[in-house]
Amino acid sequence: MLALVARLLSKLVPHLMKYRRVLGVSSSVLACAPTFHMVEHSWNWNPAALRFMLPQHQWGMVAGVGSLALMTPLALTSTPAAQRWLGSLWRNLHLLSIPALVLCGIHCTLVGSSYLGRIQWSGRSLLHTAAIAGLILLVLAVRSHRAWAILGLERWYVAPKSASESAPL
Repeated sequence: MLALVARLLSKLVPHLMKYRRVLGVSSSVLACAPTFHMVEHSWNWNPAALRFMLPQHQWGMVAGVGSLALMTPLALTSTPAAQRWLGSLWRNLHLLSIPALVLCGIHCTLVGSSYLGRIQWSGRSLLHTAAIAGLILLVLAVRSHRAWAILGLERWYVAPKSASESAPL
């Protein structure tokens, strides 16, 4: 989420831009850790175990795999050489981070861990789900120029550079 709002918050927190690539690649790498843990310890490298999960968890797994599938090419093309090679397509490719965030939120809500993935939706699990949904909506709103205009904060909005302006970091 920080990588997605770094440009927009750069006037308030300039150091975020310096670490935006690290934040994005780290999120991809960190997404692999629970994936391998689940496949190794819970499924024992047997994908057929997915059939025995609750439908809610099955859909959550599909969303998680989709998010990871979208984040992988982003991590692989985050180098300056890839940015030069892809040119204007680089930004379009990296806009896949937005649907990846939404799929990640769906995954966390449907599968989660002990604090989210309970079968019964009550109390803390509802609160955590609402917090994740709220954070995702906040990130999407912060990325929207219209939201800044509605709040009268247009002078703080940092527009994305066009492909011809952007230079690799």
